[in-house]
Amino acid sequence: MPKIPIVSAIKVIKALEKIGYETDHQTGSHVILSTEKRRTKD
Repeated sequence: MPKIPIVSAIKVIKALEKIGYETDHQTGSHVILSTEKRRTKD
């Protein structure tokens, strides 16, 4: 089984933003992402 590559949190966030997620807020080191569909549901 191949090893999983090491990826920084910034790269992961940028990749998720490209597919439609947006940074909702950040508490300490925890970044909360959401989609437009999720935010309008609240």
